Amino acid sequence: MRTAGVVFDFYDDLSGTVLKKSCPNPSDLPDIVKEAHILSPEEREVLRDEAYALTMVNNGTHMRKFACVDAGNTALSILYFTESASLLPHEAVKTAASNLIDACQEFELPIPEWIKMAAKTGMSKTRNPSRQPSQSDDVEWNQRTNLTSVQG
Repeated sequence: MRTAGVVFDFYDDLSGTVLKKSCPNPSDLPDIVKEAHILSPEEREVLRDEAYALTMVNNGTHMRKFACVDAGNTALSILYFTESASLLPHEAVKTAASNLIDACQEFELPIPEWIKMAAKTGMSKTRNPSRQPSQSDDVEWNQRTNLTSVQG
């Protein structure tokens, strides 16, 4: 799976394009997002895999996406997952959605209905068949990427 240059989560979005598109006026951001601790690369490096909604190995590179270390990072992860889930295979969507649900419960955040459905079906909110691998591709994709499920 090609991931170079792909924005999956907040920490991939160096220019803030997804966040700016979702919330053009920074003053409209929820307080939990404004108060979230923005993790440095060094801080992200030492976090356990369980601090992320999705971990996988892709072409020998260990990838960790959708940080859930506090309420603000979890809210950002839901926003970015909503935008990027269609780029992931069903099994990865299920894993990330399930772990995001756990994080929402831990931080007492509302759980979007589509995330609940994604945890069951692996379908993204904006499924685009030309962008999202089909369910039949999951086995091959899992073998290539060594997808691992992280339970919180």
